[in-house]
Amino acid sequence: MFKGTDLLKAKLGEVSAKTISLGGKGYLRGRNEQKIKFQEEFAYPRLSSPRCIRLLKIHAGKDIDVICCDVFEVDLDKKPSFEALSYTWDLDLQWSMMKLEAVEDTKKEERPILCNGKTHHVTMNLYHALTELRRQKMETPLWADQICINQHDSDEKVAQLAIMVDIFRSATRVTIWLGKLNMLRNNALDYMEALPDEPLPPIRIPSNSEATMSKLTFSIEAVTSWSSSVGESFHWLSVLFVLARQWFQRAWTLQEFLLATDFRILMGAREISPQAINKAASRVIDFFATDPLSTHMGVNVSFLTLRRFIQGRATLFDEREKFQQGKRYSAEEYLGVIRVRRATEMKDKVIAGSALLKQYAPSSTDYRSTTLEIYISYAVECLWPETGIFSLSLVGGGEPHTEGLPSWMPDLDSLLRPESLRNCGCPVFKTPFLSERGDFTIDNKTLHLRIAKCDIIKEVGESIWSWTRYDEEAYNSHKRFKMRTSGSETNERFGLMFSLLNKLGTTYAPTGEHTIDVFWQTLIGGINSKSKDNISLWRTRFQQWFAFTLVSIRSNFYTEKKDATKRLMRISSPKKWMVPLIADQDRLEERVFSFLDLHDTHMDSATPSDSSLQKTISHITKRLWGTERIEDSGFWKESAAELLSAVRSEEFYSSISFFGQHFESIYDGRRIFVSEKGYLGTGVEGVRVGDLIVFVVGGDVPYVLRPVEDRENTYTLVGEAYVHGIMSGEKEVMGELKVESVRIM
Repeated sequence: MFKGTDLLKAKLGEVSAKTISLGGKGYLRGRNEQKIKFQEEFAYPRLSSPRCIRLLKIHAGKDIDVICCDVFEVDLDKKPSFEALSYTWDLDLQWSMMKLEAVEDTKKEERPILCNGKTHHVTMNLYHALTELRRQKMETPLWADQICINQHDSDEKVAQLAIMVDIFRSATRVTIWLGKLNMLRNNALDYMEALPDEPLPPIRIPSNSEATMSKLTFSIEAVTSWSSSVGESFHWLSVLFVLARQWFQRAWTLQEFLLATDFRILMGAREISPQAINKAASRVIDFFATDPLSTHMGVNVSFLTLRRFIQGRATLFDEREKFQQGKRYSAEEYLGVIRVRRATEMKDKVIAGSALLKQYAPSSTDYRSTTLEIYISYAVECLWPETGIFSLSLVGGGEPHTEGLPSWMPDLDSLLRPESLRNCGCPVFKTPFLSERGDFTIDNKTLHLRIAKCDIIKEVGESIWSWTRYDEEAYNSHKRFKMRTSGSETNERFGLMFSLLNKLGTTYAPTGEHTIDVFWQTLIGGINSKSKDNISLWRTRFQQWFAFTLVSIRSNFYTEKKDATKRLMRISSPKKWMVPLIADQDRLEERVFSFLDLHDTHMDSATPSDSSLQKTISHITKRLWGTERIEDSGFWKESAAELLSAVRSEEFYSSISFFGQHFESIYDGRRIFVSEKGYLGTGVEGVRVGDLIVFVVGGDVPYVLRPVEDRENTYTLVGEAYVHGIMSGEKEVMGELKVESVRIM
């Protein structure tokens, strides 16, 4: 006779899956798992040879049964038939209704299964995958690293990692597991699969003429427009939750996917088509950038920083096709790819890409080596032989996260910020040196270069990047991206760079150009010199971009001061860094217009008289507000996001967008400076007074070096520099160059 829970188990085991929830069955399975939790642990027998691996075969069973599997050994060289599981050990971020944000799984729960009749614990994500594969009555043997590799045997782990690529190449199919399915994700998958091949036109944004209608009429129009986009916003937001799965972000999963012979993508019981991911990833950010409701709420600005990462999902499948045809990454290409991916062990960023490289991973290290040793080997054995001096441009301006890493080596755990000037399309410098064999040598952690000291940085202004990013959470709160120029320090207020520019006067001594023209050319790294468009057109683009940026700041600050409670309706948390910026607004206006009063009257005589910066600012203000003072307008525009929505319909928007795109690509993470010889330039945010501007033999842009105190001829690399006038006028400084041997530590 059955008693108690045993009777309940027997009865429920006979009930159809349609009449009992999976949650109820999961509860009963959990009760059964408690009985095996502390039984004898599964013991791994030693593998017979380096080419042997373990596979597991999942037993058939009911949803209330403990997961059971047989674990057995096979020889890869005998070409066994099996599938491989590509997944992440940890669960994905979960949305917290209490915190209104995505939170990590801090429990790190593990669940017991039976392997050859003995207990073995696996993480929850693998547990969910095995549960689903059992429901699908999977009969093909499976390879899953948590079970098939003895995680407590370091020698075995090293040996198995060495043949990891062969494991995934040998699998008849790789199953990509994106986690459990819930109602939100299921709706997202329905929406993704139903997307048309061609994107639909965006929801219409009211034109400027419509915007000047009465508040009541506009409100009705806005409500109608927003209502029609609420459903779309919900669908696209749920799509983001699918595309943000950890699997897309990990280092190991890249190799597993690109080199797999065949694959399928599972989320719960649903198989996702590559076409659905392609279409969704290529369109989701564009939707939030133009959607009226998202624009009103400010969500559009927050999501723009995700564009680079989300759209990478859309190119993943095309990349796989190329790898199937024999493509492999150069050391530089791989560096760009792996920097944006995550790894639990940072050394995996090199180890996991060994088979993706043209020259494979460095041979002087293995998995027993430290992260520092592996990163150094990657730079010395792979990157520098391939790219030479250009490797310095791949370092970036941030502090390395890997302790002990020399300043001249890229850190694979840090994003490249800013991007190299060459990759941004800036003019390159023609070196005054004749390159010779042995221009640089590497001795352990020391790089020996032939350089010429060109100039010394005299004054540094705050980064104008803060003008376009001051309102974003990531650039003011996130520890990795936190800006040094967000207004929290008195000497970092908006507009202090204008006093630096004013000291140069109206004429730029090194080239004889107007200082204001040199200013905007420096902001875009001289890209205009490679364009067929004349300087007057570029000047107009700058004026309209600068004017709109200033108008946006005014609008946003006015909103903050007028109704601070509106910020409680925003998705992001309160923006404490805005307080000192708003308090400094009046002085910002004074600094800006002191700059304009000095420089606006010295524009090129060929420039139309109505194209001065002050007149451009006045023109844009009146077009958007109907008056030059937002306080007098009584207008509905109450945020920078709404201003952006309105300005899209204006004829000058294309110029604002065109200049802004070049500025953002060049200036991310850079700040302006003046050298002792009066040159205006930009360097990474870390540049400071006393840093040297140097030319390196074989380099195509100047670099910034910082002398190390009390160490003669020893310098720390700070980053690249763009110096206006030096790039194309190297003959003028030839006699001032002094070639010397330096060490960068």
